[in-house]
Amino acid sequence: LDLSGMTDPVVRYVRWVACDDAGVEDVEDFLYVELSDDDGATWVTVEIVPDNQMWTPVELYISDFVGLTSQVRLRFWTDDTPNNSRTEAAVDAVQIFDVSCP
Repeated sequence: LDLSGMTDPVVRYVRWVACDDAGVEDVEDFLYVELSDDDGATWVTVEIVPDNQMWTPVELYISDFVGLTSQVRLRFWTDDTPNNSRTEAAVDAVQIFDVSCP
């Protein structure tokens, strides 16, 4: 994403996470939300989301985490490590927009 000309960009999305080993110490799986400002060479974690089983709206100011470059990337990922449970995640209604006050 080219955010280099933006003033104060925001990413907005809704997320849902389910993990049937929730609450088990050192076992639970999560949804990770990350941003990069160097085309994915390095990543900054902006959210680590545990099991919540409900659609949750999120709004984050991108410049709180990374620089506003022409090479911004946003990723969502999860895994089941160790493979001992059911882990599911969903993301919807992703928007990126600029906030500026005259």
